[in-house]
Amino acid sequence: MSDTSTQMMSSAIPALPAEDPSDARLALFFLARGFTRIFWGLLVALILFFGRVSIVVTPGMKISAYVVGCALAAWGVWTLAAAGLDSRWWRRCWRATLGLLLLTIYFAPFLEWWKRAPQVPLYLVNVLGLLLASMLTLLLLDLLAADIFRRLEQWPARREALAFGGSVFLLMIAPLVVTVLASLWATIRYQTSFEFEMWRMILHLPIGVYAILTVPCSLTLFTIWKARALCYQRLANAR
Repeated sequence: MSDTSTQMMSSAIPALPAEDPSDARLALFFLARGFTRIFWGLLVALILFFGRVSIVVTPGMKISAYVVGCALAAWGVWTLAAAGLDSRWWRRCWRATLGLLLLTIYFAPFLEWWKRAPQVPLYLVNVLGLLLASMLTLLLLDLLAADIFRRLEQWPARREALAFGGSVFLLMIAPLVVTVLASLWATIRYQTSFEFEMWRMILHLPIGVYAILTVPCSLTLFTIWKARALCYQRLANAR
């Protein structure tokens, strides 16, 4: 390959493993495929979760169908790892994201059990773990996309991804923490059970709160799709 082609590849894919242009193309390919699988997996998981769709495993056991989307998203994160990016932070981030997605799959039966018996503390704790793991997954996906935007020198897109990650914290994680702390305070003050206070607060939440919760999800989907499109565009330009 000519020096001109190598220079074009180097400028098109900064901060990616591009000593050999073929390695850079391969990295972009895995990034594009990974973000594609994450996008569709996350979209399917959100639709099935909010649609309350369940899968019957045995006559006496059901699990939430969102695990199908989570499995596809986990496959996408594993695909990102194949890009071979040499940052320690990148490796830690995708591993944490993969672990959180696997946790959301593990928590799936507890969601169905909690729906049938909301008074059981064990079920409630695991559902709270599911919610926190899902929210942290969205946050880390925004950070992964922001890192790719940085490597490809797309600074407005990077700032946008970081802002969307901030929305996950402000609109999802922080309210969850406040709700849990408020329930604990009510439990101590009124000498009731924690699961009763949590259930009471959930029932009294305005419908608009649930609409607000979908905003960070939509913004994260937008960021992932944008990262996917950018990787495919750079891959096409590098040919």
